[in-house]
Formats: sequence, structure tokens, C-alpha cells
Amino acid sequence: DVYKRQLMRPARPEDFDAVYPLLRQLNDTRITRAVWQRLFDPLWRGSDYSPGYVLEDGSAMVGFIGTLFSERLVNGQRHRFCNLTSWVVEPEYRSQSVMMLLPILRDKSVTLSSLTSSEEAYAIYRKLGFKDLDTQARVIYRLPGVRSSAYQTVRAEACEAMLDAGQASYFADHRQLDIEHCLVRGAGGQCYLMIECKRGRAHIHHISDVAWFRAHVSRFRHALLATLGMKTLQVDERFLAGMRILGSRAKVFDQPKQFRSRALDVMDIDALYSELVVLATPGSD
Repeated sequence: DVYKRQLMRPARPEDFDAVYPLLRQLNDTRITRAVWQRLFDPLWRGSDYSPGYVLEDGSAMVGFIGTLFSERLVNGQRHRFCNLTSWVVEPEYRSQSVMMLLPILRDKSVTLSSLTSSEEAYAIYRKLGFKDLDTQARVIYRLPGVRSSAYQTVRAEACEAMLDAGQASYFADHRQLDIEHCLVRGAGGQCYLMIECKRGRAHIHHISDVAWFRAHVSRFRHALLATLGMKTLQVDERFLAGMRILGSRAKVFDQPKQFRSRALDVMDIDALYSELVVLATPGSD
């Protein structure tokens, strides 16, 4: 019986060596062993944490799903989040895949997200009540003729002292990751951005002031991209609310990003504390 010795349990940090061969099956050779290891590291999670759940058959590791839990203040209230990542199960055990989700789904107060679902995982999450978070992003080109000297971009450690307490905590929690921290200032306001730079494109994973970003991105994009040495910006469409930007195009995701929440809406969810920042690798695509 193939399930005779099957065991599903919380993953431990020391499970990484056994899980790593499964992670390599996810067809992303651009992610190194050291970067995959981050899913099992404490990061912002303190000492009492689990990297996710594993499925074992005797001494064989046959399944894994990663869980990146975090707490954030949204609209003045504290909420718990869990980003689901790197769900992989050996073919002969796929019928047991959903069992790995059950302890995660049990706490209805947690906002769940899946930002890089496979076609199969997307269908399962839909059946479990997940909704689409976004179906496409907007790629915004640099356009040398569209520029303004009214905006300043402050990078990395220099911007930390200019952030409020909440933003500073995000900065500290993501400091060790391969993410650019930028504060764009001008026109009587400012916006803190967390950005992944890869192959000429600046992927925006966090926007501190969405309204300010929408109002000014067309004018500060050249200065920001010049500072980062990138050619284009990429931002999920929901943060633009349908606005048209000269010199941009849509990029449709292979599978929509997904979420499930009783308390929060699509605009309350971004990629902070998720696999998109944890597994960010400069130069990858």
C-alpha cells in the first residue's frame, strides 16, 4: 500500500536537506540552493516557527508546502497573513495533496495568498474559496522624453531614517533579502517602494501610498528607473485602478494571483512577507 507509512506533519528547519530535491522539481533552476534555504530560515518569524508542512512515506520526503506567516497593521487593525508557496508532491501521492492544506485552512481569521500558482494548484484553490487577486501587471517603460526634476529617489539605508514606524519595521524585516528599498519624494509627498530588480525590470512588490503613486508614477518613472539602472517598471494592475499610462503595456500572468480572506480586500494585499520577496534573486527572470 503506497500510503501505508504516510505521515503529514509540520515542517522543521532541519528538514531542508530532505525537501530540497522536491523544490528542484519546480522547474526554476535560476533559484539557487541558498535562496531556497530562505523558506526554512527564521527571517522575520522569530524562533518558534514552522516552514510549512511535509508529507513523508517512511524515510522518503514526498511532499512539501511552504507557509510564510506574518502580522501586519491594515486600516488600524492587526491581521495575520499566510503566503502559500512551493507546493510540490510526488506524482503517486497527489491524491493526498489537499490534506496538506487542511491545517492551514482551519484558522479562518488568517488571510491566505498564493502568488505563483501552477494551473493545478490554481484550480484547487478556486474550489477552496480563493478569489483572484490580479490577472495581469502593467509594464511601464522609461521613456527618456518623460521626465521631471521634481522627484528624488532615496535608496537603501539612506531612506530608513525617513520612514515612519510601520514602514521602518517592513524595512527591517526585509533588509536581508535581495530587494531594493526606495523612497520617492516630490510634489509635496513621498512613497516607499519595495522593488525586485531583475533583467532590466523593476518589479514593485510594495507601495506605501497607492494614491500618491498613481498620481505621480508617470512623471517619476524615469528618475526611479535611472537610479536603479532598470529599463521598465512592473506593477500589478489593481494598484493602478484602470488608469492609462503612456508608454506601457499589459502583461498577463500564466495563472491569476489568488487570496482568501474574511476581513480584507484586494487592495489590502501585496507581496510583502511573501515568496516573491523571499525568493527574489538579482539577475533572474
